[in-house]
Amino acid sequence: MLEPGWMLVSYRLGDDETPRLGVLEDGVVKAGPDFLSSWSLLQVISAWDDISAKLRAWSPPVSAAVTDARLTTPLRFPPKVICAGANYYGHLAEMGIQRPDGSGRPYFFFKPPSTTVTGPGDAIRLPSRSTDKIDWEAELAVVVGRTMRDVTGSTTVPRNSITSIVSLRPGYGKCQASRTKTALSEVSWVIGNLAA
Repeated sequence: MLEPGWMLVSYRLGDDETPRLGVLEDGVVKAGPDFLSSWSLLQVISAWDDISAKLRAWSPPVSAAVTDARLTTPLRFPPKVICAGANYYGHLAEMGIQRPDGSGRPYFFFKPPSTTVTGPGDAIRLPSRSTDKIDWEAELAVVVGRTMRDVTGSTTVPRNSITSIVSLRPGYGKCQASRTKTALSEVSWVIGNLAA
């Protein structure tokens, strides 16, 4: 099945902070389908099995650009944000940890969804008291839209997105440059162990 030429997004109109569901097509924000007009993107993902066929059959109107639209947090207040720490060999080296012999695994930690997730172009509040260096990282983010239990390592991984992460930590200059192929554990393993 061909993927549609558009993607679901959340947007706001001008100074109105109310998030709306829309689509992004060729760099233009357009109104979403009428049958989802009162839904959030999180609700769409939660009901994906029930609405995906109808959504895939839908096409955005040709001239339905939303003026004054600005993209916002795709998933406002997701139920959980779970992170896999130290899953890259470069990150381990940065922390002064020797490369494992192949059996090393990342550790998991939670981040508060209400203060962790921001939208593109949104201001990020930084603590003024910190003397640590503030830097950003590009991270792989996987959105899991349904409850998972006893997932095997061969599970198909859903479409991924790249996110920017801002963190406080001591350090100077570029600390690491990694690709997912240099990860200790594949994404399917990470998801499988979170859902075990």
